[in-house]
Amino acid sequence: MYAQEHAYLSGLYNAPRSAAAYEDPTNVGDDDDPPLDLAPARTRAGYPPADVVRQLTVALQQAGAESAAKSLHYSADLITSGCYDHWIKLMWDYVIDHVGIASPRIFFFLRRQFATLDAAKGRAGEAEVFYREPTNQRMLAECVLVARLCNRKPSLKWPRVPPETHTDAWVSSIFDKVPDSPLVRRVWAQGLDARIALRVGNEYVAAVDAGATEKALFFIKWLMEEESHVRRTMKSFICAQGRGPSTLAERQRKSVGMYILAVSAEIYRDLAARGKIKMNEEFQALMQLYATPDKRLSAKRRNDILILIVQILCEVPRMAVPSAPVLVADQAGLLRALNHSESFFREVLVYDAPAVAIQKELKKKKVVKGEKPLTAKEKKELKMKEQMEAMDSMVSQLYGLG
Repeated sequence: MYAQEHAYLSGLYNAPRSAAAYEDPTNVGDDDDPPLDLAPARTRAGYPPADVVRQLTVALQQAGAESAAKSLHYSADLITSGCYDHWIKLMWDYVIDHVGIASPRIFFFLRRQFATLDAAKGRAGEAEVFYREPTNQRMLAECVLVARLCNRKPSLKWPRVPPETHTDAWVSSIFDKVPDSPLVRRVWAQGLDARIALRVGNEYVAAVDAGATEKALFFIKWLMEEESHVRRTMKSFICAQGRGPSTLAERQRKSVGMYILAVSAEIYRDLAARGKIKMNEEFQALMQLYATPDKRLSAKRRNDILILIVQILCEVPRMAVPSAPVLVADQAGLLRALNHSESFFREVLVYDAPAVAIQKELKKKKVVKGEKPLTAKEKKELKMKEQMEAMDSMVSQLYGLG
Protein backbone atom coordinates (compact mmCIF):
# COMPACT_ATOMS: atom_id res chain seq x y z
CA MET A 1 0.00 0.00 0.00
CA TYR A 2 1.08 3.56 -0.66
CA ALA A 3 1.21 4.79 2.94
CA GLN A 4 3.20 1.76 4.08
CA GLU A 5 5.71 2.04 1.23
CA HIS A 6 6.75 5.54 2.20
CA ALA A 7 7.60 6.06 5.82
CA TYR A 8 8.13 9.77 5.36
CA LEU A 9 4.50 10.06 4.27
CA SER A 10 3.12 8.00 7.16
CA GLY A 11 -0.03 9.48 8.55
CA LEU A 12 -0.60 11.68 5.53
CA TYR A 13 -3.72 9.86 4.43
CA ASN A 14 -5.05 8.59 7.75
CA ALA A 15 -7.12 11.64 8.66
CA PRO A 16 -9.65 13.44 6.46
CA ARG A 17 -8.31 16.65 4.97
CA SER A 18 -10.12 19.86 4.22
CA ALA A 19 -9.80 21.67 0.93
CA ALA A 20 -7.58 24.24 2.65
CA ALA A 21 -5.00 21.55 3.41
CA TYR A 22 -3.97 21.37 -0.23
CA GLU A 23 -3.01 24.69 -1.75
CA ASP A 24 -3.11 25.19 -5.51
CA PRO A 25 0.57 25.36 -6.52
CA THR A 26 -0.31 26.33 -10.10
CA ASN A 27 -1.78 29.65 -8.96
CA VAL A 28 1.19 30.97 -6.98
CA GLY A 29 2.24 34.52 -7.65
CA ASP A 30 -0.72 35.53 -9.79
CA ASP A 31 0.73 38.09 -12.14
CA ASP A 32 -2.50 39.89 -12.97
CA ASP A 33 -1.76 43.56 -12.48
CA PRO A 34 -3.31 44.91 -9.27
CA PRO A 35 -5.48 48.04 -9.32
CA LEU A 36 -3.29 51.08 -9.61
CA ASP A 37 -3.08 54.55 -8.09
CA LEU A 38 -1.24 56.45 -10.80
CA ALA A 39 -2.85 59.89 -10.80
CA PRO A 40 0.42 61.84 -10.25
CA ALA A 41 2.42 59.71 -12.70
CA ARG A 42 2.49 60.06 -16.46
CA THR A 43 4.35 58.21 -19.18
CA ARG A 44 6.65 59.92 -21.60
CA ALA A 45 3.76 60.73 -23.96
CA GLY A 46 1.62 61.98 -21.07
CA TYR A 47 -0.72 59.05 -20.39
CA PRO A 48 -1.52 57.50 -17.02
CA PRO A 49 0.60 54.31 -16.98
CA ALA A 50 -2.41 52.15 -16.16
CA ASP A 51 -4.09 53.33 -19.35
CA VAL A 52 -1.04 52.53 -21.46
CA VAL A 53 -0.85 49.00 -20.08
CA ARG A 54 -4.56 48.45 -20.55
CA GLN A 55 -4.71 49.87 -24.07
CA LEU A 56 -1.61 47.98 -25.20
CA THR A 57 -3.14 44.73 -23.93
CA VAL A 58 -6.33 45.44 -25.89
CA ALA A 59 -4.53 46.56 -29.06
CA LEU A 60 -2.40 43.42 -29.20
CA GLN A 61 -5.54 41.31 -29.38
CA GLN A 62 -7.20 43.29 -32.18
CA ALA A 63 -6.59 42.93 -35.91
CA GLY A 64 -5.96 45.66 -38.45
CA ALA A 65 -3.45 48.39 -39.25
CA GLU A 66 -4.88 50.82 -36.70
CA SER A 67 -4.47 48.32 -33.86
CA ALA A 68 -0.92 47.57 -35.05
CA ALA A 69 -0.15 51.29 -34.89
CA LYS A 70 -1.60 51.52 -31.39
CA SER A 71 0.43 48.50 -30.30
CA LEU A 72 3.65 50.10 -31.54
CA HIS A 73 2.79 53.51 -30.10
CA TYR A 74 1.95 52.23 -26.63
CA SER A 75 4.93 49.87 -26.65
CA ALA A 76 7.31 52.70 -27.55
CA ASP A 77 5.79 54.91 -24.85
CA LEU A 78 5.98 52.21 -22.17
CA ILE A 79 9.53 51.15 -23.05
CA THR A 80 10.95 54.68 -23.22
CA SER A 81 9.20 55.54 -19.94
CA GLY A 82 11.48 53.10 -18.13
CA CYS A 83 9.14 50.09 -18.26
CA TYR A 84 11.15 47.81 -20.55
CA ASP A 85 10.87 44.86 -18.14
CA HIS A 86 7.15 45.41 -17.66
CA TRP A 87 6.68 45.52 -21.43
CA ILE A 88 8.45 42.15 -21.77
CA LYS A 89 6.19 40.76 -19.06
CA LEU A 90 3.15 41.93 -21.04
CA MET A 91 4.48 40.33 -24.21
CA TRP A 92 4.98 36.99 -22.44
CA ASP A 93 1.46 37.27 -20.99
CA TYR A 94 0.01 37.88 -24.44
CA VAL A 95 1.68 34.97 -26.24
CA ILE A 96 0.98 32.54 -23.39
CA ASP A 97 -2.70 33.52 -23.12
CA HIS A 98 -3.57 34.08 -26.77
CA VAL A 99 -1.04 32.33 -29.03
CA GLY A 100 0.07 29.18 -27.22
CA ILE A 101 0.54 26.07 -29.33
CA ALA A 102 -1.17 27.66 -32.34
CA SER A 103 2.24 29.14 -33.16
CA PRO A 104 4.77 27.70 -30.69
CA ARG A 105 7.72 29.15 -32.59
CA ILE A 106 6.88 32.55 -31.08
CA PHE A 107 8.45 31.37 -27.80
CA PHE A 108 11.72 30.50 -29.54
CA PHE A 109 11.63 33.83 -31.38
CA LEU A 110 10.85 36.03 -28.38
CA ARG A 111 13.34 34.27 -26.13
CA ARG A 112 16.08 34.92 -28.68
CA GLN A 113 14.97 38.51 -29.30
CA PHE A 114 14.75 39.39 -25.62
CA ALA A 115 18.19 37.88 -24.94
CA THR A 116 19.68 40.04 -27.71
CA LEU A 117 17.88 43.13 -26.45
CA ASP A 118 18.93 42.48 -22.85
CA ALA A 119 22.55 42.23 -23.98
CA ALA A 120 22.25 45.46 -26.00
CA LYS A 121 20.70 47.24 -23.01
CA GLY A 122 23.57 46.08 -20.82
CA ARG A 123 26.18 47.31 -23.32
CA ALA A 124 24.45 50.67 -23.72
CA GLY A 125 24.85 51.47 -20.06
CA GLU A 126 22.31 54.28 -20.03
CA ALA A 127 18.68 53.50 -20.83
CA GLU A 128 18.31 56.54 -23.11
CA VAL A 129 21.15 55.31 -25.30
CA PHE A 130 19.42 51.94 -25.63
CA TYR A 131 16.02 53.45 -26.48
CA ARG A 132 17.41 55.78 -29.16
CA GLU A 133 19.38 53.15 -31.09
CA PRO A 134 17.47 52.46 -34.37
CA THR A 135 18.54 48.80 -34.43
CA ASN A 136 17.08 48.26 -30.97
CA GLN A 137 13.90 50.13 -31.89
CA ARG A 138 13.43 47.90 -34.90
CA MET A 139 13.93 44.73 -32.85
CA LEU A 140 11.46 45.92 -30.21
CA ALA A 141 8.87 46.71 -32.88
CA GLU A 142 9.48 43.34 -34.55
CA CYS A 143 8.56 41.55 -31.33
CA VAL A 144 5.21 43.36 -31.27
CA LEU A 145 4.40 42.90 -34.95
CA VAL A 146 5.39 39.23 -35.14
CA ALA A 147 3.40 38.37 -32.00
CA ARG A 148 0.34 40.06 -33.49
CA LEU A 149 0.68 38.12 -36.76
CA CYS A 150 0.77 34.71 -35.08
CA ASN A 151 -2.09 32.23 -35.19
CA ARG A 152 -4.05 32.24 -31.96
CA LYS A 153 -5.42 29.63 -29.62
CA PRO A 154 -6.62 30.46 -26.09
CA SER A 155 -4.60 28.83 -23.34
CA LEU A 156 -5.96 25.96 -21.27
CA LYS A 157 -6.50 26.24 -17.54
CA TRP A 158 -5.35 23.78 -14.90
CA PRO A 159 -8.12 21.31 -14.03
CA ARG A 160 -9.56 21.23 -10.55
CA VAL A 161 -8.16 18.54 -8.25
CA PRO A 162 -10.70 17.66 -5.52
CA PRO A 163 -9.22 17.41 -2.01
CA GLU A 164 -10.68 13.92 -1.57
CA THR A 165 -8.18 12.65 -4.15
CA HIS A 166 -5.40 13.14 -1.60
CA THR A 167 -6.42 10.12 0.46
CA ASP A 168 -4.99 6.63 0.81
CA ALA A 169 -8.20 5.08 -0.49
CA TRP A 170 -8.20 7.17 -3.69
CA VAL A 171 -4.50 6.58 -4.32
CA SER A 172 -4.91 2.81 -3.91
CA SER A 173 -7.89 2.72 -6.27
CA ILE A 174 -6.31 4.78 -9.07
CA PHE A 175 -2.59 4.15 -9.33
CA ASP A 176 -0.80 1.06 -10.65
CA LYS A 177 -3.57 0.61 -13.24
CA VAL A 178 -1.19 1.44 -16.11
CA PRO A 179 1.99 -0.40 -17.10
CA ASP A 180 5.39 0.78 -15.95
CA SER A 181 6.89 3.08 -18.57
CA PRO A 182 10.58 2.80 -19.53
CA LEU A 183 10.51 6.54 -20.28
CA VAL A 184 9.70 7.29 -16.65
CA ARG A 185 12.24 4.74 -15.41
CA ARG A 186 14.99 6.71 -17.16
CA VAL A 187 14.12 9.74 -15.03
CA TRP A 188 12.89 8.34 -11.72
CA ALA A 189 15.74 7.83 -9.24
CA GLN A 190 15.18 4.89 -6.92
CA GLY A 191 16.10 5.71 -3.35
CA LEU A 192 15.79 9.46 -3.96
CA ASP A 193 12.40 9.91 -5.59
CA ALA A 194 9.27 8.64 -3.85
CA ARG A 195 7.39 5.82 -5.54
CA ILE A 196 4.36 8.06 -5.94
CA ALA A 197 6.40 10.12 -8.44
CA LEU A 198 6.96 6.95 -10.48
CA ARG A 199 3.26 6.15 -10.40
CA VAL A 200 2.21 9.66 -11.46
CA GLY A 201 4.86 9.60 -14.20
CA ASN A 202 3.37 6.39 -15.58
CA GLU A 203 -0.11 7.93 -15.56
CA TYR A 204 1.26 11.02 -17.32
CA VAL A 205 2.89 8.97 -20.09
CA ALA A 206 -0.30 6.92 -20.55
CA ALA A 207 -2.38 10.10 -20.81
CA VAL A 208 -0.01 11.55 -23.43
CA ASP A 209 -0.17 8.30 -25.43
CA ALA A 210 -3.97 8.58 -25.41
CA GLY A 211 -3.90 12.27 -26.32
CA ALA A 212 -5.76 13.05 -23.08
CA THR A 213 -4.49 16.55 -22.30
CA GLU A 214 -6.87 17.22 -19.40
CA LYS A 215 -5.99 13.91 -17.75
CA ALA A 216 -2.27 14.57 -18.09
CA LEU A 217 -2.67 18.03 -16.54
CA PHE A 218 -4.80 16.57 -13.74
CA PHE A 219 -2.09 14.15 -12.60
CA ILE A 220 0.62 16.81 -12.83
CA LYS A 221 -1.40 19.22 -10.71
CA TRP A 222 -2.24 16.42 -8.28
CA LEU A 223 1.48 15.73 -7.79
CA MET A 224 2.21 19.43 -7.35
CA GLU A 225 -0.43 19.71 -4.65
CA GLU A 226 0.95 16.60 -2.99
CA GLU A 227 4.43 18.08 -3.04
CA SER A 228 3.19 21.35 -1.54
CA HIS A 229 1.54 19.49 1.34
CA VAL A 230 4.56 17.25 1.99
CA ARG A 231 6.96 20.18 2.03
CA ARG A 232 4.76 22.24 4.29
CA THR A 233 3.91 19.54 6.83
CA MET A 234 6.94 17.24 6.72
CA LYS A 235 9.71 19.52 5.46
CA SER A 236 10.62 16.83 2.94
CA PHE A 237 10.83 16.29 -0.80
CA ILE A 238 8.87 13.91 -3.00
CA CYS A 239 11.74 14.14 -5.50
CA ALA A 240 15.04 14.36 -3.66
CA GLN A 241 16.99 13.97 -6.92
CA GLY A 242 18.09 17.43 -8.03
CA ARG A 243 17.33 18.24 -11.67
CA GLY A 244 17.89 21.21 -13.89
CA PRO A 245 20.66 23.84 -13.90
CA SER A 246 22.95 23.94 -10.88
CA THR A 247 22.34 27.67 -10.66
CA LEU A 248 18.81 27.02 -9.38
CA ALA A 249 18.06 26.82 -5.68
CA GLU A 250 17.78 23.35 -4.13
CA ARG A 251 14.02 23.79 -3.67
CA GLN A 252 13.62 24.45 -7.39
CA ARG A 253 15.91 21.64 -8.53
CA LYS A 254 14.05 19.14 -6.33
CA SER A 255 10.58 20.28 -7.34
CA VAL A 256 8.20 17.82 -8.98
CA GLY A 257 7.88 20.35 -11.80
CA MET A 258 11.49 19.66 -12.80
CA TYR A 259 10.76 15.92 -12.55
CA ILE A 260 7.76 16.28 -14.88
CA LEU A 261 9.89 18.39 -17.21
CA ALA A 262 12.49 15.61 -17.40
CA VAL A 263 9.77 13.02 -18.13
CA SER A 264 8.37 15.37 -20.81
CA ALA A 265 11.80 15.54 -22.44
CA GLU A 266 11.93 11.73 -22.62
CA ILE A 267 8.44 11.61 -24.13
CA TYR A 268 9.44 14.17 -26.75
CA ARG A 269 12.61 12.25 -27.69
CA ASP A 270 10.56 9.08 -28.13
CA LEU A 271 7.94 10.83 -30.29
CA ALA A 272 10.61 12.58 -32.37
CA ALA A 273 12.46 9.31 -32.95
CA ARG A 274 9.24 7.85 -34.35
CA GLY A 275 8.64 10.90 -36.57
CA LYS A 276 5.49 11.91 -34.72
CA ILE A 277 6.69 15.40 -33.80
CA LYS A 278 9.10 17.88 -35.37
CA MET A 279 9.41 20.90 -33.08
CA ASN A 280 12.92 20.65 -31.69
CA GLU A 281 13.69 24.36 -31.37
CA GLU A 282 10.20 25.30 -30.23
CA PHE A 283 9.99 22.55 -27.61
CA GLN A 284 13.50 23.29 -26.37
CA ALA A 285 12.61 26.97 -25.96
CA LEU A 286 9.60 26.08 -23.80
CA MET A 287 11.70 23.66 -21.75
CA GLN A 288 14.29 26.36 -21.15
CA LEU A 289 11.65 28.93 -20.24
CA TYR A 290 10.47 26.59 -17.50
CA ALA A 291 13.87 25.35 -16.29
CA THR A 292 15.71 28.70 -16.52
CA PRO A 293 12.86 31.17 -16.64
CA ASP A 294 13.02 34.73 -17.81
CA LYS A 295 13.09 36.98 -14.75
CA ARG A 296 9.93 38.62 -16.09
CA LEU A 297 7.98 35.33 -15.81
CA SER A 298 6.14 34.75 -12.53
CA ALA A 299 5.71 31.34 -10.88
CA LYS A 300 2.17 31.19 -12.25
CA ARG A 301 3.39 31.89 -15.77
CA ARG A 302 6.05 29.18 -15.47
CA ASN A 303 3.28 26.71 -14.71
CA ASP A 304 1.38 27.99 -17.74
CA ILE A 305 4.46 27.14 -19.81
CA LEU A 306 4.17 23.59 -18.47
CA ILE A 307 0.59 23.45 -19.78
CA LEU A 308 1.86 24.34 -23.27
CA ILE A 309 4.49 21.59 -23.07
CA VAL A 310 1.81 19.04 -22.19
CA GLN A 311 -0.45 20.30 -24.98
CA ILE A 312 2.30 19.88 -27.56
CA LEU A 313 3.02 16.31 -26.46
CA CYS A 314 -0.65 15.34 -26.44
CA GLU A 315 -1.96 17.16 -29.51
CA VAL A 316 0.81 17.71 -32.06
CA PRO A 317 1.48 13.98 -32.80
CA ARG A 318 -2.15 13.73 -33.94
CA MET A 319 -1.89 16.62 -36.39
CA ALA A 320 -1.58 16.00 -40.13
CA VAL A 321 1.68 17.98 -40.09
CA PRO A 322 3.36 17.52 -36.69
CA SER A 323 5.55 20.61 -36.96
CA ALA A 324 5.23 24.26 -36.05
CA PRO A 325 3.60 26.54 -38.63
CA VAL A 326 5.59 29.35 -40.22
CA LEU A 327 5.89 32.22 -37.77
CA VAL A 328 5.06 34.97 -40.28
CA ALA A 329 3.42 34.11 -43.60
CA ASP A 330 3.42 37.69 -44.96
CA GLN A 331 7.11 38.58 -44.76
CA ALA A 332 6.70 41.46 -47.21
CA GLY A 333 3.95 43.01 -45.08
CA LEU A 334 6.06 42.64 -41.96
CA LEU A 335 9.01 44.34 -43.67
CA ARG A 336 6.84 47.26 -44.78
CA ALA A 337 5.57 47.73 -41.23
CA LEU A 338 9.07 47.52 -39.77
CA ASN A 339 10.27 50.25 -42.11
CA HIS A 340 7.92 52.65 -40.30
CA SER A 341 8.58 51.35 -36.78
CA GLU A 342 11.26 53.87 -35.83
CA SER A 343 8.84 56.77 -36.30
CA PHE A 344 6.78 55.54 -33.32
CA PHE A 345 9.83 55.85 -31.09
CA ARG A 346 10.72 59.27 -32.47
CA GLU A 347 7.21 60.51 -31.64
CA VAL A 348 7.58 59.74 -27.95
CA LEU A 349 11.29 60.47 -27.56
CA VAL A 350 10.71 64.16 -28.31
CA TYR A 351 9.24 64.37 -24.80
CA ASP A 352 11.26 64.37 -21.60
CA ALA A 353 11.66 61.18 -19.60
CA PRO A 354 9.11 60.77 -16.76
CA ALA A 355 10.11 62.37 -13.49
CA VAL A 356 8.49 59.53 -11.54
CA ALA A 357 9.77 55.93 -11.72
CA ILE A 358 6.86 54.43 -13.66
CA GLN A 359 8.06 50.84 -13.16
CA LYS A 360 7.64 51.26 -9.41
CA GLU A 361 4.30 53.01 -9.84
CA LEU A 362 2.97 50.01 -11.75
CA LYS A 363 3.42 47.89 -8.62
CA LYS A 364 1.43 50.14 -6.33
CA LYS A 365 -2.05 49.18 -5.20
CA LYS A 366 -4.96 51.51 -5.73
CA VAL A 367 -6.79 50.99 -2.45
CA VAL A 368 -4.72 52.74 0.21
CA LYS A 369 -5.11 51.66 3.83
CA GLY A 370 -8.07 53.49 5.32
CA GLU A 371 -9.56 54.43 1.93
CA LYS A 372 -13.02 53.13 1.11
CA PRO A 373 -12.84 50.60 -1.76
CA LEU A 374 -14.82 51.37 -4.90
CA THR A 375 -17.99 49.44 -5.60
CA ALA A 376 -18.20 47.19 -8.66
CA LYS A 377 -20.36 49.80 -10.43
CA GLU A 378 -17.94 52.62 -9.60
CA LYS A 379 -14.99 50.57 -10.81
CA LYS A 380 -16.76 49.86 -14.12
CA GLU A 381 -17.63 53.53 -14.64
CA LEU A 382 -14.10 54.66 -13.76
CA LYS A 383 -12.55 52.12 -16.10
CA MET A 384 -14.81 53.21 -18.96
CA LYS A 385 -13.98 56.87 -18.34
CA GLU A 386 -10.25 56.17 -18.28
CA GLN A 387 -10.48 54.16 -21.51
CA MET A 388 -12.35 56.92 -23.32
CA GLU A 389 -9.92 59.61 -22.15
CA ALA A 390 -6.91 57.49 -23.11
CA MET A 391 -8.38 56.73 -26.54
CA ASP A 392 -9.07 60.42 -27.24
CA SER A 393 -5.56 61.34 -26.21
CA MET A 394 -4.06 58.52 -28.29
CA VAL A 395 -5.91 59.55 -31.45
CA SER A 396 -4.74 63.14 -31.01
CA GLN A 397 -1.16 62.00 -30.59
CA LEU A 398 -1.20 59.60 -33.53
CA TYR A 399 -2.93 61.80 -36.07
CA GLY A 400 -2.19 65.33 -34.84
CA LEU A 401 -5.82 66.16 -34.10
CA GLY A 402 -6.91 68.84 -31.69
